Amino acid sequence: MGKAFTQIHAARSELVIDGLYVYVRHPQYSTLFLLIVSMLIQWPALLSWLMAPILVITYLRLARCEEREMIEKFGERYLVYRAHTPAFVPSWNSFRKGPTSVALSEHQL
Repeated sequence: MGKAFTQIHAARSELVIDGLYVYVRHPQYSTLFLLIVSMLIQWPALLSWLMAPILVITYLRLARCEEREMIEKFGERYLVYRAHTPAFVPSWNSFRKGPTSVALSEHQL
């Protein structure tokens, strides 16, 4: 989660399509979803079960909002990236091929 945060802020408002963003468009939210599930396993309290769906829905809505902003800001470049990169769960092919063959080059975008 920290690495994704660092990548975004180091890019200085440019489109990030390398590093963790080769595998998923929202690595920070993927990490949060994994944390939510792990908390349900580790601490299966009523409050956890009540809060988990609220948190997941909130982050899904936030991701949708951010996607609209990215389309407005980057247009076709982001649409091409979005078409090749899953939102939250990496595809098996992206791991099998590795980041160099999965990453979209700047001239494609």
